[in-house]
This record gives sequence, C-alpha cells and structure tokens, in this order.
Amino acid sequence: MRCLADDLRDAIFEESDLAAAGAIAKIRLEQRSGGISDHAGLIRSTPDFDLVLQLPEVDHEGQRTRLAKEIDQLEKLIHDKDAQLSNEKFVNGAPPQVVESLRAKRAEYLAQLEKSRVALSDLR
Repeated sequence: MRCLADDLRDAIFEESDLAAAGAIAKIRLEQRSGGISDHAGLIRSTPDFDLVLQLPEVDHEGQRTRLAKEIDQLEKLIHDKDAQLSNEKFVNGAPPQVVESLRAKRAEYLAQLEKSRVALSDLR
C-alpha cells in the first residue's frame, strides 16, 4: 500500500489501495479529513490511525424468519435420519460406512440445530 506521508496521521492513501484493502477485509474504507467528532458510525482510534465504519442496519425480523425456517428444516432432516437409523433391517443390511455416515450427518445436524436455536433466542 502506497502512502503519501511519513506519519500515518497525515496519510493520504490512493483510492485503489483503499478499495483493495477493503475488499480483503470485507469492509468499505473511506478517506476523510476533519476530526473524529465530525464523522458518524463506528470509530476505531489508535494513536496513529482512526478508522470509521458505517455498519448496515440489521434486519432482525428477517434473521428470525430465516433461523426459524432453518430450524424447521434441520428438525425434519434429523427426523429422517432417526427413521433410517431406527429401521433395524436397514441398519443390519447397509454397509457399516453408510450407517456411520448417517450417524455423523445426524450429529452435524444436531450441532447446527443447537447453534440456530441459540442464535434465535439471542435475537429475542
């Protein structure tokens, strides 16, 4: 990154460098002048550098809807795996790696279900 100053407090970065750094960090970087109090948004300040981030509004209702749908799908997937694994004829006739794969997938679904339920309860 090319900087046109010896001291970062007076730094002027080229727009292409800001765009590249922002793309890597998945944030939008802007170069502004003036004091920190002149800018709105999240501000991260260090002795040599000030960072101002504009955070997007969070759609809590949309997240709740998405998580509820995800929880419903996971519960159905777990129910399907339970049905297969409770069928003794299937379990005894299937290759061991298939049965183990079903058990592993069920465990993954359970872990994701727990995460989704926690995330949903955190939104309430």
